[in-house]
Amino acid sequence: MNIEDYRAKFATLESVSFTEGPGFPLVHIRTRFCEVLISLLGGQVLSYQPTSQAHDLLFRSRQAHFEIGKGIKGGIPVCWPWFGEHPEGHGMHGFARSCVWQINRLIEDDCGVVEIELGLPQPDAVNDQWVQTADLALSIRCGKWLSLGLRTLNTSDQPLVLSQALHTYFAISDISSVHIEGLESQSYLDKVQHFKRCDPSRQPIAVQQEVDRIYEGTAPLIKLVDPQWQRQIEITAQNSASTVVWNPWIEKARLMADFADDEYHSMICIETANAASDARLLAPGTEHQLAVTYRVTAL
Repeated sequence: MNIEDYRAKFATLESVSFTEGPGFPLVHIRTRFCEVLISLLGGQVLSYQPTSQAHDLLFRSRQAHFEIGKGIKGGIPVCWPWFGEHPEGHGMHGFARSCVWQINRLIEDDCGVVEIELGLPQPDAVNDQWVQTADLALSIRCGKWLSLGLRTLNTSDQPLVLSQALHTYFAISDISSVHIEGLESQSYLDKVQHFKRCDPSRQPIAVQQEVDRIYEGTAPLIKLVDPQWQRQIEITAQNSASTVVWNPWIEKARLMADFADDEYHSMICIETANAASDARLLAPGTEHQLAVTYRVTAL
């Protein structure tokens, strides 16, 4: 479906509008609870701002690429069907974040909460990387808080090894002022130290250098605390036993063409994942849903 098809199909939803991106539609949602921007390239939430908040929940680089076949740096990229480097050299984080998705369902309930379900058609261009078949759908619920559910159904006749992440970029006042609570008791694999396994820190995470860690576990509640913006972001995940924390810091920021040199100050990624030892094995005909909810509260 093209943008005119979507406009006609969902014309009765006054809270939803569509604009044309560079080769793909963008979905705008505006309700009494929030404003949301979703790109069908990548099936990616780019912006979520509660009406009660002065700042967006999400960071997006001012140098981000908006081009089919490339990922968009910011928002909530979908890393699927593998997280990290492919063992046979097919690149980072799978192909879902660089393909154009379709809208399967779009509704608004009686309370004014909008829910959209996106689906990823099986892309012919990646058949050399992906020999199995699976149905992938992403549900996005937009209200006082933001909830996402990434559902994979193995439609092949072979077991499917699945690693994945919702690679969320959070907007922050300044990296020197924020900290993360909830992962103090978890050991982690440190990519900066060649995936060395490190003991739990026993204290909140404060970033003062490049951080790229897979925490081997999660918590019932993770908090991103930002005193300057007088807010905290509460993260609750389901069907995840790994959490990724990432900030590129100075040198890595300079190496990325789609990320400005100074932007490491303004973001941190806390990713709900099935990564490393938390990769899942799906038998034929079975499914797995990775889910997360984000709530913004005042300090």
